[in-house]
Amino acid sequence: MGMVLTGCVESYDKVRIEMNVSPVSLGDFPSGGGEKTLTITSNTKWTVSSDANWITFSPSNGAGQEDGTVTIRAAENKGFAQLTATITIKGTGFSDQTHTVRIAATTPNLTVTPVELSMVSAGETKDLTIESNVSWEIIRSADWVSVTPSEGKGDQIVRVAATANQTSVERNAIITVRSTDTQEERTIQIKQEAATFFIEVSPSSLEFEAAGGSKPMQISSNTSWILGNSSDPCTGTAPCLTISPDQGENSREVMVNVTQNQSVEPRIFEFCFWHVGYDIDMPPHVIFTSNYITVIQQGAAPILNVPAVQMDFPSSGGTQTFDILSNTNWSVTSNVAWLTLLSNWSLTTEYSSTVEGFTGGVITVKADPNLDTNERSATITVDLTGPISTPGQPLTRTIQVTQAGVTVIEEPEPEMVQVKGGFFTMGCTIEQGLDCDVDERPSKDVTVSDFYIGKYEVTQALWTMVMGGNPSSNKGDNLPVEYVSWNDIQEFITELNRMTGKQYRLPTEAEWEYAARGGKNSQGYKYSGSNTAGDVAWYSENSGGATHAAGTKAPNELGIYDMSGNVYEWCSDWYGNYSGNPQTNPKGPDNGAYRVVHGGSYYNLAWYSRVSKRSYYVPSYRSPNIGFRLAHDSN
Repeated sequence: MGMVLTGCVESYDKVRIEMNVSPVSLGDFPSGGGEKTLTITSNTKWTVSSDANWITFSPSNGAGQEDGTVTIRAAENKGFAQLTATITIKGTGFSDQTHTVRIAATTPNLTVTPVELSMVSAGETKDLTIESNVSWEIIRSADWVSVTPSEGKGDQIVRVAATANQTSVERNAIITVRSTDTQEERTIQIKQEAATFFIEVSPSSLEFEAAGGSKPMQISSNTSWILGNSSDPCTGTAPCLTISPDQGENSREVMVNVTQNQSVEPRIFEFCFWHVGYDIDMPPHVIFTSNYITVIQQGAAPILNVPAVQMDFPSSGGTQTFDILSNTNWSVTSNVAWLTLLSNWSLTTEYSSTVEGFTGGVITVKADPNLDTNERSATITVDLTGPISTPGQPLTRTIQVTQAGVTVIEEPEPEMVQVKGGFFTMGCTIEQGLDCDVDERPSKDVTVSDFYIGKYEVTQALWTMVMGGNPSSNKGDNLPVEYVSWNDIQEFITELNRMTGKQYRLPTEAEWEYAARGGKNSQGYKYSGSNTAGDVAWYSENSGGATHAAGTKAPNELGIYDMSGNVYEWCSDWYGNYSGNPQTNPKGPDNGAYRVVHGGSYYNLAWYSRVSKRSYYVPSYRSPNIGFRLAHDSN
């Protein structure tokens, strides 16, 4: 606008306002920033501004008298996104003009070298070089790898460390370097070689005497170890060989301990040491073994102890035992057919002339009945059959065996003992103590008249003479007849009475117990003739499982044999409960289902052989341990 002054009158000419800006477009800035210029031609005041702080101007305003040049500066864009700004040019009296400018994004960079690291089994540390313009973090796939630092920004040297690999396999891990700005990732492979272990043992062999003992052994190793395969001949019982300690690590001395060898056989042991691996995702397993170590132990001198030197059998035969103590194999032989053997090592229950065994043994010797009146003899020989390491040792033992000849008793007249009648208490009496059975009570006072009773149990010889046959299981003329029922005996008595003209019968239960107690001569014994069963009775603990010849134990107070033990004896009575009332010559119930037996047997415990002990069976019952003795009235 101009102004013209004329005289006193003031007049004004209107001026046209103009403002031109070039160039029309500034274009984009690179990410590194830069400068651009604007030329402003204007006749009015103007200003330049921007909505972004990364844009600056020089100058930022003008008066309009002349053309103005504005320098526009863009700062570096360190971000990873394009930036946009608006430049506004304002002029007085003129509409605003705007220019849009952009600055390119910075290109992210994340470079990691090297891309693979190889580590030795002992463990080591190596460097990674990170070249970057971003922030980053490091992620590990395995705990055995560590990194320092684990996060950062820009360029950095990172230390990668691997712990020692104590497994037998190569292991691998991955390190991931991830941009926290762009999520870009770089991966580095880590490989670590398998460990190399060794276990060496010296010496490789040891020798021990039979007495055993301890010897040292040196283990050289760089790892942990444990006793591995061991061939021990004592496996299943207590071990013969032990190693102390039996596990450890690295090099050290161990002691090899061997127990005494009581066998004549040498013992050979073999063992080794294992390195056991605990690899990832695998159960414990043997990685490798040391060399095998051999231990040889000498055998012991042979031993053969046989305490028995003499065995005597009655004519009825039977069984006896003897012991063998040895540390090797042995055999036992009988030189006669009537003497047979059974060993606790035998696989069957059959007796034979030769048996075999190892170390300790129990030999059962069985003699058949001697049906001859002459004594006979035999020899049992015990020989060692195992390997002998000490020549000159006595390796044979012998046992001399004799068996009495049969004693012939005049038949068919059985020898009888007169029993004077009298008074006694029948059933549970004081000498029986706590052994009484329920049917021995209540005891009762009994009077019996004079009678006769057999001095011996009826023998097989007498039975055979009368009946023409022998039903017994254990054969022998002078053995008590057995396996006869109460009914069978009635037939025998009928035939015997016919042959002799006498009136034999079975004793009543009261007569039997009175005679067993010793009659008027009674000393109040628990068994018939003694308080010690073995003095007067053949029973389970001394009989050898068989009957014995009549009269081979001590008699009772009346001179009667075997009323305790050997075989049960049938009585004439039916079985019934005691009443407790005084009685004279009682004969039991008038009827019943069972007949009474007394005396116990070779098969039973001594408790059954007590004078008051009652048992019972049906009259038709037969057994290898039931026989009888005869009785008759005094007239």
